[in-house]
Amino acid sequence: MRLLLLQTGGVSKGRSVAQGQLIKIQLLATFRVQIDAAIDHVIGKGLENPSKITVVGLSHGGFLMTYLIGQAPDNFAAAAARNPVCNPGLMVGTTDIPNW
Repeated sequence: MRLLLLQTGGVSKGRSVAQGQLIKIQLLATFRVQIDAAIDHVIGKGLENPSKITVVGLSHGGFLMTYLIGQAPDNFAAAAARNPVCNPGLMVGTTDIPNW
């Protein structure tokens, strides 16, 4: 079984850096609750074996995946971060993404 969860959209537009960071921290906590609920749901329905839960993320999803495995490493059998955006400061001047 595959459970696909998508996270989209930015939160910082029109806000100060401090406001944007606070909102992102709050969103991470909400994201974690939602992921935990989704995993509990599929396990509770007998749709997935808890020992086979894996997580994969690309770009910002890679960042979210690293957050998840950092917060609950025992919840996942495997993890893969593809092109994670974990340090935007290092991307300035080197990325081909125009909004960085």
